[in-house]
Amino acid sequence: MLVFGRENRAPADLVLGSVQGESGQSDSVDDYVFELQSKLREAHHLARNHLRTAAERRKETYDVKVERATFTVGQWVWYLILTSAGTPSGPRSTTAHTLSSELYLRQIT
Repeated sequence: MLVFGRENRAPADLVLGSVQGESGQSDSVDDYVFELQSKLREAHHLARNHLRTAAERRKETYDVKVERATFTVGQWVWYLILTSAGTPSGPRSTTAHTLSSELYLRQIT
């Protein structure tokens, strides 16, 4: 059960109390499983929507504070080269990087 973005350690019926108008009993095991799956899907969908909205808000806040770097031709700049490695069964992850000083020759548009 999702509670404040974390798993609740106490049983839900102790924390929230009983729900009005709900008997708490399903007609069969199949009905219980179907209802539980529906509730879990809905909770997951709701959590994903809230996470997406929060991420968009964080990105907007970050983008406001970022200043675009401008360089002139002939200026020395630091250049970060990321080397990625991955396995056939796993995602690619950054394993090594190199930081070098480069001469800024021309702007690529």
